[in-house]
Amino acid sequence: LPRTLVIQGERDAKTPYDAALRHVAALRERGPVEVFTIADGAHFALWTSSVCVEKGIDAFVDKRPLPPPCRTVKVRMQH
Repeated sequence: LPRTLVIQGERDAKTPYDAALRHVAALRERGPVEVFTIADGAHFALWTSSVCVEKGIDAFVDKRPLPPPCRTVKVRMQH
């Protein structure tokens, strides 16, 4: 398994956080896997927390330590 980054929201209703961590543990038997957590992120955290996720991806690609868990940014739509 190549070096892998898992981006996981703690409030993901489709993939519960503890289930994701169990999956990561299984993947680690095959290769290096890192987990970047979005503290209040849901299933599509990549789209709802893009700035937050970008920091984690940048660190992973640059082979730097991942930043601590971040939070999603709430955006209110104006009518």
